Amino acid sequence: AASVSVSGRILSSRSRGVSNAVVHLTNQNGEIQTARTNRFGYYTFKELAAGETYIFSVFAKRYQFNTQVITLTEDLAELDFTAQ
Repeated sequence: AASVSVSGRILSSRSRGVSNAVVHLTNQNGEIQTARTNRFGYYTFKELAAGETYIFSVFAKRYQFNTQVITLTEDLAELDFTAQ
């Protein structure tokens, strides 16, 4: 099966990058992978199975984010989350 990557940025409500946020990616089997944002708020997941549906959840102190459900068919850049 082809593999794809996902990357994006976690932003505060003022559009500043949130460092050290944790992004959870949950696959259809309930398995979770995690990525942590760098000091500018960027994260990346690599070697994900194409055609699968994933749930993306973000956790960071002092911020709340909406969960996103995405079916990946190709590499996805700019899967960004902005704090509520």
